Amino acid sequence: MIIDDAVYGTWNIHEPVLQELINVPSVQRAKDVSQMGVPDRMYHFPGFSRYEHCVGAMLITRKLGGTLEEQVTALLHDISHTAFSHLVDWLLEKHNTQEGLQDDRHKEVVMCSEIPAIVKKYGFSPERVAHPENFPIVDNHAPDICADRLDYSLREIRLWVDRSLPEGCVNDLVYKRGRIYFQHSDIAEEYARAFLQCQMQHWGGAETIVRWESFARVLQRAIQNKIISFEDFYGTEQPILERLYQCKDQHIARTLHALEGKVQFSSAEEDPDIVRRKKFRHVDPWVAVNGMYRKVSEISPEFKKHLQHCREKNEQGIRVKVKVPDLSWSRHGDIISS
Repeated sequence: MIIDDAVYGTWNIHEPVLQELINVPSVQRAKDVSQMGVPDRMYHFPGFSRYEHCVGAMLITRKLGGTLEEQVTALLHDISHTAFSHLVDWLLEKHNTQEGLQDDRHKEVVMCSEIPAIVKKYGFSPERVAHPENFPIVDNHAPDICADRLDYSLREIRLWVDRSLPEGCVNDLVYKRGRIYFQHSDIAEEYARAFLQCQMQHWGGAETIVRWESFARVLQRAIQNKIISFEDFYGTEQPILERLYQCKDQHIARTLHALEGKVQFSSAEEDPDIVRRKKFRHVDPWVAVNGMYRKVSEISPEFKKHLQHCREKNEQGIRVKVKVPDLSWSRHGDIISS
């Protein structure tokens, strides 16, 4: 099996267990699950699928010398995402927590699929690969880096921050004794700053929150009016989108149309339409320095100051007024662009 990846290049995957797992329905399903939550046609940043991210996490685990068991775990680590990824947490009013629905149901999704029979056939424990936290190279706690955190950030950095940075990062990374670290502090700091740029300008940015909130309201309204059901989120996105676009609900139609264009909003301390504080994602990678490991924030006072500034700004949250020339947000729960 040949995989040609935008971040990691061309790889020959010869292990039968990986070939089989990549082709099972529970992994292939992730091709129609948006990493960014809101589908590309209604979003302001270029996106990619959960499938690309899962395969990417496997590839960077492989490049760093991870075992076959770790590669299997990395490949499977995000297949439990519902349609529209973390946006579903907003439907459940969990957006001020850790956006953890996917983590909560991961073991169940893996164990109730065709995956256990396959991994057992090749001598691996389904219980172990269903828990990514068993493998620090795959998943660990921020601000450390792992295959999951590295892949989604490098994939996004390549798309709109710095096209050349991911290759330099990947070539500078080493995995040894349970820790991923950079060999050069300047590359590590450049990556950590790019990660913060993604957080402040995208993941925690005002327009992202407006679009997430608006699309979440569409989904809530569609559930209330029985256009879709919550069970539909355990499938893929295209059937849900088809029902949304085909339904006769004018409020849904107007909001979808607005999201396909430029959304109009402004900061509002008084009487905001949306008040949200997004999860603060950041990294503070380890760097090898003279035979010792040090965090970027320990090496660079400038980065430490910048990190604290971003944290404080994120803590303030987003307060915005959505400009709706024809409809009242509070009355209809949707938006219109001018």
